[in-house]
Amino acid sequence: MESLDAIFLNTAVPATAAALAVAPLSTKVVLSSYMLPVAVAVAVAVFLPVGGWLTPSSLVAERSDGGPR
Repeated sequence: MESLDAIFLNTAVPATAAALAVAPLSTKVVLSSYMLPVAVAVAVAVFLPVGGWLTPSSLVAERSDGGPR
């Protein structure tokens, strides 16, 4: 879905730049600032569960008496 967003946004860069009377390169900065949080959110959504899955159970297991380790 993010790549689809990027495709649409990159396609719209020339028209947006012409409408705002600015260079297309200056609209790329706005595009990058829009796509960066999306990429970070996807990375967190993917790697946070994977990190929990890869954690050894001995690190997260509680003691049998319920006390701290």
